[in-house]
Amino acid sequence: MLLVGCFADTAPLGPGDSRRDAATDTTPDAGDVGVDTASDVAPDVIVDSGTDATDASDASDASDATDVEPPDTCVSRPEECNEVDDDCDGRTDEDVTVTHYADVDGDGDGAPGTAASDCVVPARRVTNMNDCDDTNGAINRRATEICDGVDNNCDGMTDEGLVVSRFVDADDDGYGIDPVNVCVGDEEGTAEEGGDCDDTNDEINPSAEERCNGFDDDCDGDIDIDEGEALCPDGCDPHLYEEHLYLLCSEPLSFRDAREFCRDETNGLARDLAAIRDADENAFLAGIVTGAPAAGDPWESAAWIGLTDRGRDGEGNYRWTTGEPVDYLNWAFGEPNDAVFPGEEDCIFMINRAAGDWNDNVCDVGRRFICESL
Repeated sequence: MLLVGCFADTAPLGPGDSRRDAATDTTPDAGDVGVDTASDVAPDVIVDSGTDATDASDASDASDATDVEPPDTCVSRPEECNEVDDDCDGRTDEDVTVTHYADVDGDGDGAPGTAASDCVVPARRVTNMNDCDDTNGAINRRATEICDGVDNNCDGMTDEGLVVSRFVDADDDGYGIDPVNVCVGDEEGTAEEGGDCDDTNDEINPSAEERCNGFDDDCDGDIDIDEGEALCPDGCDPHLYEEHLYLLCSEPLSFRDAREFCRDETNGLARDLAAIRDADENAFLAGIVTGAPAAGDPWESAAWIGLTDRGRDGEGNYRWTTGEPVDYLNWAFGEPNDAVFPGEEDCIFMINRAAGDWNDNVCDVGRRFICESL
């Protein structure tokens, strides 16, 4: 667009002077007199091409004024616990919160696994996790260890320095079987040494003497054998029943000799012919008698037991040679009859058959016999 402007020039022209743009004519022409260059500055013609540099610069400045981002307002300062990024590092409250743990029992020690972080430690929370039982205020790092099976001071050990290793000694014979830890000063019912093989019998332990009784008295693993030597009499087989030892001896002896044999301490017995107290015991002994090889018929291969009516009490008044009362009898059919040798059949034997029934007979006949020892 071409814009033409007419302006009144009040300054007089000199001879030969022509009108020109004072903006670019700062030097007077020859013959130019009295030209006021300071006031003769307005152009006679103004041309606007649309690409005026000043206009372009102004437009650019206007655009910049709307596109420029606001200045950064984060001023770095030490981080505080206030949920604000004080130090302008993109994180909030870093390194200024406190980690704390639950202290339910109020003993000053916290429970592991209960961690939380806050600006201030809340009530019933502490900054350590040293407790090993947060339900018991008496258990903590400052507690004194006592012998009670509990880690009182939370050091990972229980009753340290307060227990001794012993062996349970139920029969109080100085030897135990099962190992046990007990508190110092509370060793009653225990033994320093183990090795017992029967903690219900104080006569059976490693220091006991081995005897012929069906037990391993000295706990060496051998029954009725001492240093390789058999202790039971030759020809006698030991059998145990309710802590009683019975010996079925195969050498035929009279009733009297059989009893003396059973009572001989050199045989390791010091007992007597067997006394039978009930049907169960009788059945056990019948199994012994019938189970051992024996020559002859059931009557001839029978075995003496300790029942007799010989002596001061007279015929028919039976008694056990041990002196025990007669509370049980198991006579065979028709017995006792004293029929073959009237007045002489004073000693009783067990017939060699399953019933284990009894018969009276003369006492001088040699038979197998049953000894009983406690």
